[in-house]
Amino acid sequence: MSKKEEKVLRFGTAPSYVPSQRYCTAPNVEIGESKTNLIINYLPQGMTQEEVRSLFSSVGEIESCKLVRDKMTGQSLGYGFVNYCREDDALKAVSSFNGLRLQNKTIKLASLQ
Repeated sequence: MSKKEEKVLRFGTAPSYVPSQRYCTAPNVEIGESKTNLIINYLPQGMTQEEVRSLFSSVGEIESCKLVRDKMTGQSLGYGFVNYCREDDALKAVSSFNGLRLQNKTIKLASLQ
């Protein structure tokens, strides 16, 4: 069993989030063709999914947003995923928010593709 699989089993969460449908008003781009799906690490534990969505939607239209929580306690695990409709908006989010200090944390963004 790989370390990634062990981590998934230990925390009970999937390592990524890929929506099954597109809800964007942007021109249709097949999933996997562009770098629109971002992982956000080191989120403050008290930050809600609505706050994450609000922050990241300030730079572009979001297709999906997911704050990963512990299945037993409901507490944030400090990371999440944002999938933008346009690659340009995802790049703008990385340049705008990577290294941003939120409360006592410095967030880190990376593309999943």
